[in-house]
Amino acid sequence: MEALAPEKLELLKQFIEPDTLDAVSQLASGCGYEQALKAASFVARDFGDAALYEAIVGHGADDVSTEQHFITSFHNNLNLLIEKTWVEKTDEALKSQVQYRLAQVYSQLQRGDYVHSYTELLTVLYDSVFLMFGVDARSPEFLEYALRIDPQFGIFWWFLYSMPEQPSWEEKNFRIVMLLFMLFIANY
Repeated sequence: MEALAPEKLELLKQFIEPDTLDAVSQLASGCGYEQALKAASFVARDFGDAALYEAIVGHGADDVSTEQHFITSFHNNLNLLIEKTWVEKTDEALKSQVQYRLAQVYSQLQRGDYVHSYTELLTVLYDSVFLMFGVDARSPEFLEYALRIDPQFGIFWWFLYSMPEQPSWEEKNFRIVMLLFMLFIANY
């Protein structure tokens, strides 16, 4: 995660609450589990469904069906989004690879393996955005573009971009952050 330029930070402040800015910073830095739960609720609010998120995160150890259903919704929505995205002939191989890697991540998530699937999920999400938006997704101006065309997607992109590639978090924090990724996609 690299620091945002002051002008991008000002742009973000037009679309999100200061609490969410702080929450994302706390999550990215690897705060403790209880603080991460609190921070995640601010982000979930901006992703549109804090109640669902809190129900999934807070479920008891015996109730995994809600989480499994949620993971399946995420997988199905992202797979459909990738499948329906028209790509240039040169990107067809990438599209197939992304779908294959998504299936692997889905399998890991069904087993509750959030730690080992984290980096691969980041890659799948980055590549999915690339397939949808092309090379513009790798431009420094993409955040502003994303915020302007769809503020909720822009906030998601900023959140995704803000998370470290190789975090040294508590094991439970991986689940918290990845469920936030999935919350956005499952409801997009």
